[in-house]
Amino acid sequence: MIVVIAGAVVSISEAVGDGLQPAVSGTAGVHPAADPVVCPDECLSFTAAGAVGPSKADLETFGLTVREALDGDGLGFSSEDAFVEALETWTNESVECVFANTYVPVFVSYDAPLAERAQLEILGAWSDRLGGSTLVIGSGFFGDSASAEAHIARTAEAIVGCTGYQVADERQNLIDVTVIPAPELSGLDPSVSSVGWVEQSVNAQFYAYELQRAEVVVRVSVWTNGPLTQEESEDLVTVVSKRLEAQAVLRNPLLAE
Repeated sequence: MIVVIAGAVVSISEAVGDGLQPAVSGTAGVHPAADPVVCPDECLSFTAAGAVGPSKADLETFGLTVREALDGDGLGFSSEDAFVEALETWTNESVECVFANTYVPVFVSYDAPLAERAQLEILGAWSDRLGGSTLVIGSGFFGDSASAEAHIARTAEAIVGCTGYQVADERQNLIDVTVIPAPELSGLDPSVSSVGWVEQSVNAQFYAYELQRAEVVVRVSVWTNGPLTQEESEDLVTVVSKRLEAQAVLRNPLLAE
């Protein structure tokens, strides 16, 4: 997996897992918001998009006390840059899985050009003291809510088409990675849509969810080789969703007409 941070690629190595349990699969497709925030323009500020990271207390609860990156460490970047970076660094034959090759919400495909445009940013990355688990949060600020919804719909379609791929470990041995839809998150605010997937190998698991509210999409990724369970990883995503739903909606003249 890669993280595109202002043009830089940060690799996360696979370590031998300890006590990993098989991941639980969910139902494919977007879990839509029951009461979505419809925005023909800007409804949330970019500041609001950057305010969804977990608190220090939340991070301590999950043992993620080592800050790897934080909002402001690097400049934001465009979806075009992330799209190209993800394509250029994906050397796997399973081209249908290239969408997963980034920690920011941009849909990547070899078969089609970039569709929805967004301003992207890495909001933060944290790990535990021994490097057994890592949380990365990336945001996408789209032009309107329809574009954000279209993005997560493409992600949902891509998850169905990707059943797995192979990745080389630090010794260049090929490891099989299985990809399955993630379970639906419970307790989401009616204004938040979600879609997610799970990647699992013999030595690690990777949980990725995209949360969409108004014109903002937040991708939450949790990598672990054992310290965090699937339930704890989902709890981390829920913490971020609570922060997203708490962001005030700006008064938009287009909505007031």
